[in-house]
Amino acid sequence: MAQSKEERAAYMATYREANRDKEKARSAAWYAANVERAKANSSSWYRANADKVKAANAARYAADVEKGRAYAVAYREANVDKLKCSRLQRNLGITLVERDQMIEDQQGLCLICSSAFESMPSKHIHIDHCHETGKVRGVLCHYCNIGIGNFRDDPTMLRAAADYLERDYRLEAASSLD
Repeated sequence: MAQSKEERAAYMATYREANRDKEKARSAAWYAANVERAKANSSSWYRANADKVKAANAARYAADVEKGRAYAVAYREANVDKLKCSRLQRNLGITLVERDQMIEDQQGLCLICSSAFESMPSKHIHIDHCHETGKVRGVLCHYCNIGIGNFRDDPTMLRAAADYLERDYRLEAASSLD
């Protein structure tokens, strides 16, 4: 007597559960002999079922948000350098080694105010770059990077601000002489 599809699926599930080690070994042997085929199958299946996978992942995350957050925090803490490296590469096209070389070339000092980087937390060390071309210009401290950013990287505005400050200092100096 032929089994229905549901009966066959139930039988196979029971068989796999009862023979877990045997099935695991069989699966590993097949994968080792068919790596490229397995990867192609996996990729094509994912492309065909991407919406299902994303929905399942979202549902799993929503079911236990705190567990997902705790995992993300633990991952970030355990992989600080890896994440920093990939962020530098993705955003600026440089590696952590290249960044460290730039800092060494600058004698460990901010290019604008000459503050020593060794005395500040790493989050206050910034790679300055042109937002239009993406070209890396150098390494700056947090305050100098924010300062030139607030002036939209415009040298004319920065000169005008410097003139303004110098005029104010001249006025103060002149009034102190009176």
